Amino acid sequence: MAGTVTAQEQAQFSSRYVRPFSYGGLFYVRRGDGVVMDAQAAFDPRALVLSYNDKPIDQKPNDPDAPTYPGFYLSYSARFDFEHVEVIGKKVTFRTRTIAGVRYRFSGSMGMEQVAGMDASVRAPYLSKAY
Repeated sequence: MAGTVTAQEQAQFSSRYVRPFSYGGLFYVRRGDGVVMDAQAAFDPRALVLSYNDKPIDQKPNDPDAPTYPGFYLSYSARFDFEHVEVIGKKVTFRTRTIAGVRYRFSGSMGMEQVAGMDASVRAPYLSKAY
């Protein structure tokens, strides 16, 4: 008896932005020790690119290899597309599409922070997980 094999349909993309703290861009993931980026510490490659029109963001002049397409990045070359993203003020929640049985969910906040070891005027956008 032959069975029918069907591909699982992905849920349709949805997004919601209400008075966002920041109008898109590249957000670095804060490390567990609270450090966003430190010129002397190991770099955390995870990042989030938000674009409120769902188009690529401008390339960063100080980091031409940084990601520009909306999504969650495990590294600059490993991107997960969003299935759902919501930004309300500083609060960010997202869920990625499933790739090879893996998906990511996040709930936390965004902010701006001085980059350790650099000029005090340099501030990096970051994401921090809600606890």
